[in-house]
Amino acid sequence: MAQSEVTQPNNGQASDGGTIGRNEPIIQPQFRTIDGLSIRYAESEDPGRGVHALLLSPWPESLYAFEPTWSRLAEHAHLVAVDLPGFGHSERRDALMSPRAMGEFVVRLADAFELEQPHVVGHDIGTSAALFAAALQPGQFRSLVVGSGGAAVPLQLGVVLKELVEAPDLEPYRRTDGRQFVTRAMGRIERAPSDIALEDYLSSYEGTRFAESMRYVRNFPTDLPVLGERLPSIRTPVLIIAGRRDPLVPLVNAEFLQEKLPASKLAVLDAGHYTWEEASDEYAAIVTGWWGGGYAVVGHLAGDLNEKNGATHPVTIDVQQAEVAVLAGGCFWGVEDILREVSGVIDTEVGYTGGWLENPTYKDTHDSQSGHAEAIRVTFDPSVLSFEELLDRWFFRLHDPTTLNRQGNDVGTQYRSAIFPQTEEQQAIAERVIAHVAASGRWKRPVTTSIEPAATWYSAEEYHQDYLRKHPGGYTCHYLRD
Repeated sequence: MAQSEVTQPNNGQASDGGTIGRNEPIIQPQFRTIDGLSIRYAESEDPGRGVHALLLSPWPESLYAFEPTWSRLAEHAHLVAVDLPGFGHSERRDALMSPRAMGEFVVRLADAFELEQPHVVGHDIGTSAALFAAALQPGQFRSLVVGSGGAAVPLQLGVVLKELVEAPDLEPYRRTDGRQFVTRAMGRIERAPSDIALEDYLSSYEGTRFAESMRYVRNFPTDLPVLGERLPSIRTPVLIIAGRRDPLVPLVNAEFLQEKLPASKLAVLDAGHYTWEEASDEYAAIVTGWWGGGYAVVGHLAGDLNEKNGATHPVTIDVQQAEVAVLAGGCFWGVEDILREVSGVIDTEVGYTGGWLENPTYKDTHDSQSGHAEAIRVTFDPSVLSFEELLDRWFFRLHDPTTLNRQGNDVGTQYRSAIFPQTEEQQAIAERVIAHVAASGRWKRPVTTSIEPAATWYSAEEYHQDYLRKHPGGYTCHYLRD
């Protein structure tokens, strides 16, 4: 870390309001000097998976933008979240306020934090910076996650952002406190940030800081055409996440990247501009699924097809919208082991839901002490796998839905068969599938599967996640019935 110098956490670090959940990481901002600039960052503990991720804060927010997803992401990678120079609470250098120059700085950031082949997550202004970084240093980054940032050539921006890019000069914006601009921007967000995050966003751009940060996007007309020419040379796998209803950066920007990048996957979420906050559950599931191996699949597919097509044919996978299902069918080890291999499943996570005890542990769920069921949260692509198919073809085949509060030798309400619909449509489908299964004669005894209201989800301890993958041959009572 020869280029950096660590300082103590700032006085505005997260307190109780920055806690995402019981025993989960707290975002604790610190400052480090990198290339002579004071850079604010936050870091999670290393979960020991050998995976690192560099998170670049969006604009006009800060590293607190990752607050809703921090705990989920931190289970899968060692996180380093950074306010880029001139954004958040990091010091500005005018020479860096362009996508191309910021891309060079992203490379230096990875080196300064000694991150070995990290994933890079860069939304909004981080999109162009991350892509320039990957073009500058082939092979340095394991993958990129980008989106909600200007990319298309010619420019395709919403009215508000277009005005900022094309304003004749910055002087009118310097005369207005930047907090006003941030307040208006946050008025468009579909899921309000926490009080701590919102105040951090406001303080990040007070005075003339917002006006000065505009320098970055005002370089789009010169830098994005250069980036567009380099996109076909980027072999790093890229996951593009975009909001279907983004008023600032229209979907055409994501589609432009998907068309130009040789190895890419596009996920379009039912959200506006701030996908990382507005659809945080789906966002976290897609990103962790990508880190868990999705990026490698896309990279291999691109390599295979490009070899056959003279390295000229881009390979993309289009995920139009992610959907989440929460199911319980006995010991969650076996349920997850089967469902994670189903085509269309993006990500799986085991946990506890449906009970009365807050922040339960595995021990709490035994002997029906908490009311919670051992459950699995499945994120899937409904264009590949419908909720009805997930239930009828998989869920009701992998366990016995007729044994009340029991699967095999496992007895207790925590092992009940249950569906927790996340939408009214899922509720109707669950009712229809249960009626179909009960009338089908597939089972000799009555179906006892319950439909329960969606409830707070509590992630299970890390050692339970992907348990049978970690312990091949371990205990399970789940298998597919014909």
